[in-house]
Amino acid sequence: MVKNEFGRRERELIKKIYKKTFGYFTPHFYRLLFIVSLLLLFLIWYNKAYPYTETLKGVEALPKVEIEAIPGDTSIQAYCSTDENCRKQRWNDIKESFFNDKTFIDVDNKSWLITPTRAPDATFVPITFGTYRKNIKFAHLVIDMNPVPAGSWFDFRDSLLTSIDFSIRVRLESYSNIRIIFETDTHYYQVTNFVKASGGCAAPPLGDIDSFYKTAGKIKTRIKDDRITVSVLHPQFNGLQMHPVTTEFIEPFYVQKVSVTAKCQDKLCKLNHNIFAFHGDISTSQNPSFSFKFDELLFKHKSVDALDIEVRDTDDNVYKRTEQIL
Repeated sequence: MVKNEFGRRERELIKKIYKKTFGYFTPHFYRLLFIVSLLLLFLIWYNKAYPYTETLKGVEALPKVEIEAIPGDTSIQAYCSTDENCRKQRWNDIKESFFNDKTFIDVDNKSWLITPTRAPDATFVPITFGTYRKNIKFAHLVIDMNPVPAGSWFDFRDSLLTSIDFSIRVRLESYSNIRIIFETDTHYYQVTNFVKASGGCAAPPLGDIDSFYKTAGKIKTRIKDDRITVSVLHPQFNGLQMHPVTTEFIEPFYVQKVSVTAKCQDKLCKLNHNIFAFHGDISTSQNPSFSFKFDELLFKHKSVDALDIEVRDTDDNVYKRTEQIL
């Protein structure tokens, strides 16, 4: 009897503990818990049996580096900005497409390029470049990771400049090498820097977007010592930016060409002579600015009377200004 009594009291204690612990839950709750457990087990099995994979255009697989896309494809920018091998392959594709017809010098000790290591604002990245070489025909601006990597260049044919020393501002969509490639009749001479900045191409311009079309094309000049700065008021819509109100992409509207020529007094300089012509693309910053060295300003007797500036944008608008040189 004692043994049975002990067993009975033990069973009653267990029932009390069970009731206090689980008595608040109905049988329906346990059925639901069972169904949820089965569902979780099914999801775990399905995820292992059919893993999710995503294929990026232009890249076979990550981290394997095989670029099939042409230069300008933006699908691999984020990956290439952090992978050295991918950046090298990207540059090799650009080089093969645009600079394969002449001898290429990878590191030019007679030229320079000054850029920030990390730009605080990817929409306004300042760069300064120049060279001591003579007979330069063109200077190509290449930004490897931008949507259009090699769409800007300077034309220095028959230029009155005795030396090339320029400063401009550009946009960077992601970490990228910036290159200036000077072209002569027989060679390409390169200088390059790696710059950390991102989001510059897709960032909306500063200011009232609707008013930009009314004010676009105003040209300002500044002459100090031996430098001339030409600034153009222009929004530089590149087609990648979204309107902050409508959230629709803004139609491209940017400066395509800037020509600066000189009117001369000399008898041998009757016609306008080229100083430089800039052919731009979507990589140029809002309100393009060109600062360059012009040794003629240091001469006591100047042969140049004035500068003629002509700007043309994608809507075929032409803006002009003449700046007298005293």
